[in-house]
Amino acid sequence: MSSSSTNRGYILQTAGENPATWGLNPGLNGALITIDTNLGGVATVALSSSNVTLSAAQYANGTIRVSGTLTATCAIVFPAVQGWWTIDNLTTGNFAVLVLIAGIPGNYIAIEQGSAADILLDGTNVKLRNL
Repeated sequence: MSSSSTNRGYILQTAGENPATWGLNPGLNGALITIDTNLGGVATVALSSSNVTLSAAQYANGTIRVSGTLTATCAIVFPAVQGWWTIDNLTTGNFAVLVLIAGIPGNYIAIEQGSAADILLDGTNVKLRNL
């Protein structure tokens, strides 16, 4: 029976599982599509006056593009996952966008309007990624 990888949840098949499924999901092509999304996908998240908890389909993308007119400081909230993302803040309204992990509100990064930041999550902490 297949299992999932620790960080991004890639399907790890056991020997002989799903024979002849090259082009089917969860076959090899399905895994490659997931990896392609993680590395090159872009999800757009609209913000205005409240926080948005990212769905699995949204945080599967390597870039999260935030848009909308902010009327207050808002956050995009990740679950306790590990990995790196680029956050692109295209909002207007003179407020920053916070990036935080659900259940850990005191640990966040603020991304100013018109800025993009590479972040690293380790399941507990949000950090700027030094490139």
